[in-house]
Amino acid sequence: VLELLSAIYESRVPIEPQRLPERDRRLLAEYGQKQAKTHKIEEWKNLPLTTEEQRRTWWLKKSERIAKAAETSGDRPTQKSPTATSPWEAGSSRTIHDEGTQ
Repeated sequence: VLELLSAIYESRVPIEPQRLPERDRRLLAEYGQKQAKTHKIEEWKNLPLTTEEQRRTWWLKKSERIAKAAETSGDRPTQKSPTATSPWEAGSSRTIHDEGTQ
């Protein structure tokens, strides 16, 4: 654990743990909890996150899922563009990993 923390500290990459609004984080968490493990495994196999373009594609699909979940629950979207809080904004070097996409 200490080696990992040391590596993070030495990397000097800014960590921004909560870039999404609370409602969007909640909707993604609810979706992930409802999704079967076998489906998650299939998603990982079908959409690896090894390149920036693959991660960007994953992020856009997650953003669409947030919007659909918001419509279903009657919430208004908190952002007009799915990339408004994207980790691929100018100057960002952050990498996202999650359970995948549909």
